[in-house]
Amino acid sequence: TDLMLAGHRQMQELHHWEIENAIKPTPWVVTGGGGGETLEHEPNTAGTDDRYSFTDLTLAKNEIKIQLITHKGMTLTETVAFQRLASKWRQGKEEGTRSCHEGCKAKVSSSSGGGSSCN
Repeated sequence: TDLMLAGHRQMQELHHWEIENAIKPTPWVVTGGGGGETLEHEPNTAGTDDRYSFTDLTLAKNEIKIQLITHKGMTLTETVAFQRLASKWRQGKEEGTRSCHEGCKAKVSSSSGGGSSCN
């Protein structure tokens, strides 16, 4: 999984490389900085908090840029999630070089269970 999105608790969260992130290197985002009267805390007038904010995703072929934008248009925090290659070869019964993922060439060796693994 390259990115996990969840929402929302009337505030935003972005977790990526923190030691507490149990699914690292996958970043996870809690979206939903709106809510009006249901906000957990009042927004500050400087716009440096996550109230009335939104998540902006910029998608590219091999990466996803994640930005949390405040109600004043400032970037609160950001990170980039890079596409990861498949960890297992799902098909194939012969030894040789096969593609595990588009653009990835890996040595594949047969196992007794009929599956192979990409290294």
